[in-house]
Amino acid sequence: MEELKTISENLFPGQDKFGLVEIPGCGRGLVTNQRFQPGDVIFRDKPLVRGPGAVESGSSTCWGCGVLSKNDPLSCVCGAVFCESSCKERQLAANTFRCERGRALCVGVAMVNHSCAPNARVWWEADGYMVLAAKR
Repeated sequence: MEELKTISENLFPGQDKFGLVEIPGCGRGLVTNQRFQPGDVIFRDKPLVRGPGAVESGSSTCWGCGVLSKNDPLSCVCGAVFCESSCKERQLAANTFRCERGRALCVGVAMVNHSCAPNARVWWEADGYMVLAAKR
């Protein structure tokens, strides 16, 4: 429990609206400590990384599954290599969000639990931050 508190304090210094907790059977997730009105900003999150980076020259290791591709690998213009299109789609969809160019990982927003009936929404602001706000 102390570990989660330390992680939460490092990711979101000085805030008391929510905390990182262990949810039995579901892993870790952010849980609010107060009620929000629709439109209230819960937090803003700066991406840790945006899109895939450069790869080693001549590398044919798949970024999706990590296996050295024996076939003709799929290459992106950014330099990422995938063994097949399904690997590419899975890798880029996990815990990342579409941004103006590719995808971005926002550590805080990635810790928000999935819901089939979401009570929050996200959007990008012009300054490059992702905003998580109450929906209902």
